[in-house]
Amino acid sequence: MVLIIVGAILGLSNFKKSDNTWLLVSAKCRESGGIWLSEFNECEGAEKPMCDELGGFFTTCDSACRHDPSGRICTMQCVPVCKFIGGAG
Repeated sequence: MVLIIVGAILGLSNFKKSDNTWLLVSAKCRESGGIWLSEFNECEGAEKPMCDELGGFFTTCDSACRHDPSGRICTMQCVPVCKFIGGAG
């Protein structure tokens, strides 16, 4: 299990994508019914097969308020998210 986690971290740490590749990732996200959040390099509402295909890190149950830690009201719901480490350029 530890080897899998370390491998995932090492693989994602090299996820420096060009602008064209980010366009492809965002398009694949939208095609699969997800919402691309470019400021966080993630596809909200993603499906695991698409995330695996693009080399992302899939979370089945992330917080709907994960980007608003100061939010006072947050519904308790799971949001599937495919996250990518690295930035464009």
